[in-house]
Order: sequence, then C-alpha cells, then structure tokens
Amino acid sequence: MNHTLQSVYASRSWRLTSPVRLCSHLLRISCIRARAWLTLAPGSLPHRAAGASVRRLGWWVLSRPRLAHDLNRWLMRFPAVRHRLRQVVTGAPPTAVRGQGPIVYYAGREDTQAAPLHVEVPPGLGPAAGRVYGDLRRTLAR
Repeated sequence: MNHTLQSVYASRSWRLTSPVRLCSHLLRISCIRARAWLTLAPGSLPHRAAGASVRRLGWWVLSRPRLAHDLNRWLMRFPAVRHRLRQVVTGAPPTAVRGQGPIVYYAGREDTQAAPLHVEVPPGLGPAAGRVYGDLRRTLAR
C-alpha cells in the first residue's frame, strides 16, 4: 500500500497537476474566509472588531449616567434588543449593568411608562447582595 502511494506521488501526472490542486485549495480557503467576513461569522475578524466596538461604546454610555438612563428608558420599548446589548456589553444577567464604577441596578419593570430607578451599590457587594440592597433602597424611596 505504501509503495503504491509513493508511486502515485512520484508520477508525472501528480507533479503536473500540483499547481491546479494548489490553486483549488487557495480558492476554497479564500471563499470560506470571504463568506466569514461578509456574514460576520463568529470568530472572524470583523465579528470580533464589531463586538469590541459595541463593548467600548457601551462602556462609554455607561460612564455617563444621564445618557445611560435615557437610553435605558428608550430601550424599554425593545426588550430583546435591550437584553442582547446588556449581554454584549457586560456579560451580566439582564437585571445588572456593570459600569466602570459601582454596579448600577435598574428597576425590573418592562413597561414604557415607568422610568427606571437606579441605585448605586457600594463596592464589595456581590450581585445577589446588590440586588437586595437595590430593592431595599427603592422600597425606602417610595
């Protein structure tokens, strides 16, 4: 079997078709990469660059409390978009937004009439303790 394979590799037809096989391989790889670029396939460079840009923009918005508050109010109309943006920017569950400073928790109401009441949580509290702290602060504020 090994001898037969060596004789095929040594044949004139194998050597003459080598450029055709190489071009075919390069064309196939180029098509796969072009499709990944055009469709923003996960793992492709444009997908990673777009994700990084959205994360940077998200952190920039979160560093401006008034803008974050207004954007959150507007996004209440589009819960699926709001949830996905939160996942992309923070990687946190939809009830918590992690800013550059302290964690900010928003009221969980999804109706468009209610403005979210945010509470800044003291540093050092975990997510569950932060939610309890935020709930208590919102209850006392009412």
